[in-house]
Amino acid sequence: MEDADHFNDAAGLKPSGDKPGAVLARGFCIFVDSVRDGYVPASRCEQGTLRVFATRPEAEREIARAMIGSLQEFIEDRKDFDDATTLKEFAVDVDILPDGKLVTEDGCTFE
Repeated sequence: MEDADHFNDAAGLKPSGDKPGAVLARGFCIFVDSVRDGYVPASRCEQGTLRVFATRPEAEREIARAMIGSLQEFIEDRKDFDDATTLKEFAVDVDILPDGKLVTEDGCTFE
């Protein structure tokens, strides 16, 4: 599987000394819609930070890999068809702030 964490490292996701609220970079995160909390990030790096992809196609390829795995589980009789074919994840544009927080277009902040 392709490692998308390179964008997290390249973008910094650490304080840069810029003025508060300045956008350090833009990227894409994978989100899932939850009943209780609305849409929330669905993917984190090994270090616990949110996974940020440099481009939408990179994020969408990661979603496709998860879908292929889910379909494989159906083929192996470990998941039912409806569950295996339901797309739950989607890519969201995010601004990356110098303090490492991510902000969506509608102003929701995640860390």
